[in-house]
Amino acid sequence: MLHDNNGFRRLFGILGAWPLLSLSVPVATMLAALLLPVKSVAKCPNLLRWLLTAVVVGVFGLLVSAVYNGTALSLTSVSAFLVVGLLVFGFAKSTRDVATATQVIAWLSAASVVTYVLFNPNPLQSATIEGMWKYGIAVHVSVLLLVFTVTRVRRPFWTLAALLGLAAVSLGLGFRSHAIICLGVAVLILAKGWTGKPLRGGGLVVAVAGLGAMAIWVPELIESGFFGQELRMRSLRQTEGGAPALLGGRTEPPLSIAAIAERPWTGFGNSQAITQDTIGAGMNLANAFGMQNPAAYLPFWIRSGGVVSLHSILFGSWVDGGVLAAVLPILLIGVFALAIWKAQGHLAPIVSLVCAQAIWDLVFSPWASNRTSVIAASAVLAMWAIVEARNSGGPGMQDGELPPSGAAKPRLLAGGRR
Repeated sequence: MLHDNNGFRRLFGILGAWPLLSLSVPVATMLAALLLPVKSVAKCPNLLRWLLTAVVVGVFGLLVSAVYNGTALSLTSVSAFLVVGLLVFGFAKSTRDVATATQVIAWLSAASVVTYVLFNPNPLQSATIEGMWKYGIAVHVSVLLLVFTVTRVRRPFWTLAALLGLAAVSLGLGFRSHAIICLGVAVLILAKGWTGKPLRGGGLVVAVAGLGAMAIWVPELIESGFFGQELRMRSLRQTEGGAPALLGGRTEPPLSIAAIAERPWTGFGNSQAITQDTIGAGMNLANAFGMQNPAAYLPFWIRSGGVVSLHSILFGSWVDGGVLAAVLPILLIGVFALAIWKAQGHLAPIVSLVCAQAIWDLVFSPWASNRTSVIAASAVLAMWAIVEARNSGGPGMQDGELPPSGAAKPRLLAGGRR
């Protein structure tokens, strides 16, 4: 089959970073559409059906909510749901295991770095080195570096060193969340062991304690000046809205929570239909979270031109389309968390990093840049990781199925045929 090919997966990943209508609607969607009638490379994971069903349910919820509330349809959410569904289907059809799914996400990351460095699609945010790192290439560089250390160097020490180095660079360039994610993955590697055995007993205690301590102590150490006054001042400027660490440093969650509490089932049809009463309820909730200065956080809630910003795929979907639209991001979060828990084998660090970043993006980031492609590729990687963890017959095979005689392992960054 043509799509059971390292070169095809490389092309698929590259086109995921190349805009068609925009970065959120990449050229890869056309390739995925061409795969609709084509037979899958391997039997697709059962979770694929659940994710595709969640896409349909979410789009239905967005349509019903817009009609019920008499608002304009949220085209951003609808298009993102459809693109993610199409890409998940396409990526799943052209992969057979964690290794082939890693190929796709590695080439997607490489193409994303090239796109941002050469074309800088977000010039306002990425005009500086700090902006380019935070809003453009940090996550993709991290994936590529981990792919290199895991598949080429093959020394646990260097994978841990890479994660610690990436955390240090991210802290220095003001990307605290990614630094915490890198440190968290390093803790998981230490807790699970290099073979990535599922967390149990002492390993589970170490992982939970380590992750909890980092989530609390790293922001506090930064704000205390432990890592230097320059980083402290940069961090204070980033969190001038007064958002606590519990909210990931974001100021928007209180508004999102207030809106969801007001209309949990039907949503608003469109986040731009949020009323002044809802904003007032959000301000009361923000005050309860310790955000005492409305003048500092309201500009993040209401952007120029009166545009309401929730800055969250999960919360934005819920507000736009009610509980039905929230099914997809909630299911994705569950899939990513389960993959982190179960990922094993030498590619487990890559799975953990990709899935941890995806969870953060679903909760604290909007549909921006090529996040549709990244979330879709991450979901397919997570599904194959879950399949392999429960599989006794070998990587990428279904339960009880033996790998074909003489089957070759794919070269992650190769372009030739299997």
